Amino acid sequence: MKFSGLTTFKVFGVAALAISLVSIWPGCKDSSAATGSASPKAHGGYVTTIYAPVLHAKLMVNPVTSPVWQAMTWRKLTPAPGHSRLYGVTRVATAVRHDALYAAFICSGDGLWYQPHANRADLWRHDAAELWLDTSKAQNGTNFLEVVMAPNGRTYECWHRAAAPPQPRANGKIDFAYPFSLIPCKISGLAVLPGQSTFRGQTVWTLVVKIPLAHLPRPLRVLAPQPKVGATFRINLIRYDWHVADGKRRLVQYNLFPIASACQAFAPYRMGAVVIGSGEAMGNVALRSR
Repeated sequence: MKFSGLTTFKVFGVAALAISLVSIWPGCKDSSAATGSASPKAHGGYVTTIYAPVLHAKLMVNPVTSPVWQAMTWRKLTPAPGHSRLYGVTRVATAVRHDALYAAFICSGDGLWYQPHANRADLWRHDAAELWLDTSKAQNGTNFLEVVMAPNGRTYECWHRAAAPPQPRANGKIDFAYPFSLIPCKISGLAVLPGQSTFRGQTVWTLVVKIPLAHLPRPLRVLAPQPKVGATFRINLIRYDWHVADGKRRLVQYNLFPIASACQAFAPYRMGAVVIGSGEAMGNVALRSR
């Protein structure tokens, strides 16, 4: 979550705090153009993931050189609303095997900006990748997980909880004042493989993350040996790409599913979904809408 130095934090629905949150989160504009006006029931598109084709296939490997990852269908992340100048390209792919969800990132650009020993809660304030995941039974935004991953493999995991499903305001804009809790946590078995490589003539940095679904916070745990074909999770994949312009640091955010910069925590209903496939057609993974 985007607050440094906190452990468990309650956000109360008061206007003054809502204004302070908007000022803390760069690029999070409270406007219909930036946030959209989707109903909580209007989910994003669907991206189908797959099982690894063979049981011994290695997924915690550099995705640029891995034949298994190369056979996946890759998606380009799109910039968040309001970002007119782009510096790089971000490609992502997902897979499921046994009781774990995997996501791979290939990130190009004009160089890396991050502090190797930054506070974990501030990793998003440097170049980083991020995964948002709701594997709860309700999948209505009352429980979901945030995992931020730095280019050197350091992580920040945070469990987001709310007493009721987050709702947009009456005018359709994101409600920055709805009350929720932030619970930093450590996920047993979570692993990140960072790397650097050359992809299509460009220097890129890469990440592969393994999310053990049986070790998530209790409302999010998937206890079956592996998710069944057809099971659906809510998800978003994000890249934070920071640059210096006019003497100031500027964020360009890229998303799998559209969301304004640094606003996903306030609008979990804007996540899309991963539908578990059979793994029989690795090159035929379609993004589709309801």
